[in-house]
Amino acid sequence: METILIVDDEKNYTLILAAILEDEGFETLTANSGQEALAILSESDVDLILTDMKMPAMDGIELLERIKKEDADLPVIMMTAHGTVEKAVEAMQKGAYNYIL
Repeated sequence: METILIVDDEKNYTLILAAILEDEGFETLTANSGQEALAILSESDVDLILTDMKMPAMDGIELLERIKKEDADLPVIMMTAHGTVEKAVEAMQKGAYNYIL
């Protein structure tokens, strides 16, 4: 079974996304911060990361950069409700697999 790590500072979003993805047959892990996501990644095998762009302390771009330093091949999909074309380009240049506005 494939495992998806969902990262968003809005706890309700992680719960909803986890429920939807679990209904589709995926195993999910959730984190409410970039720091929590990195801790989970150090202890768990994850096949995909779905992360919010805008989070306090560590935003999605910083999280993406830190993930890619450890595992350049791990797919990361970034999502945001506050996106710009410039941020989308930046995320893709830094290795995001996809960017959802």
